[in-house]
Amino acid sequence: MYKIIKKIILNSHVSTLLIEAPLIAAKAKPGQFIILRVDNNSERIPLTIAGVDTEKGLVKIIFQVVGSSTYKLNQLKENDFIQDFAGPLGKPTELEHLKNVLVIGGGVGCAIALPIAEYLHKNNCNVTSIIGFKNKDLIILEEDFKKCSNELVLTTDDGSYGFKGNCVDAMKPLLEKEKYDEIICIGPLIMMKNVCAITNKLNLSIFICFFFICFTSFLIKSFVIIQLLFQLQFFFFVLLQIIFLILYLHQLLFYNVLLLFFDIQLHCLLSFEVPLYTLYDIYS
Repeated sequence: MYKIIKKIILNSHVSTLLIEAPLIAAKAKPGQFIILRVDNNSERIPLTIAGVDTEKGLVKIIFQVVGSSTYKLNQLKENDFIQDFAGPLGKPTELEHLKNVLVIGGGVGCAIALPIAEYLHKNNCNVTSIIGFKNKDLIILEEDFKKCSNELVLTTDDGSYGFKGNCVDAMKPLLEKEKYDEIICIGPLIMMKNVCAITNKLNLSIFICFFFICFTSFLIKSFVIIQLLFQLQFFFFVLLQIIFLILYLHQLLFYNVLLLFFDIQLHCLLSFEVPLYTLYDIYS
């Protein structure tokens, strides 16, 4: 059982929990995650480690309420207990030898980007951060990013706070004036796709992460090729199904014509009052 030391409500859908887990806190690195179960009847939930306090033995997790399991987790209060809390799991993000990095976080993806930005800042790396949200009410972790960023750009789609636009819009002018060792992007798929489209044109190194699977620039290009092959495979599969359908309809039409022919013959024979045994002989 793992005790909840502190709970912070970030917005109407996102919460932070500080969990007492000293062994995990001592070993966890940026990019790793834990798997938890609220109780014996709950499903296992993977969540990225959003930070640790090694002195107090605390692990920070940030989650969005999207289903029954995260809803049940959000119902817990301070001093309540979580049944299972396993970790740290996964391969840590490779952050060594980086001196100038652009960190991009979109929505709840900021919870994964934050420990990376904090680690880089702690190791004397120049960190420029872009965090984006739909509107002012959904903003999270602004003060945390300010502490670990040499420059912070906060965007909202509707312009209710900070830069009006999305993370991609805010990234373009930064790439024109600065050369980054690496761009680390975590957030919605469409945002990461658009960021990759720009960095590939400029031949920049990029690192993206989603569904606990992380990709470097080389893997992103390989992934695009694999995706294209799957699309071609799907096209040929559909084409094959159409051919089978045409053959089936052709065969069905042939049988219908054949049956119609026999039906006409039968009517003709009956019209001449042919005996039944003769009909049997004919059709056998």
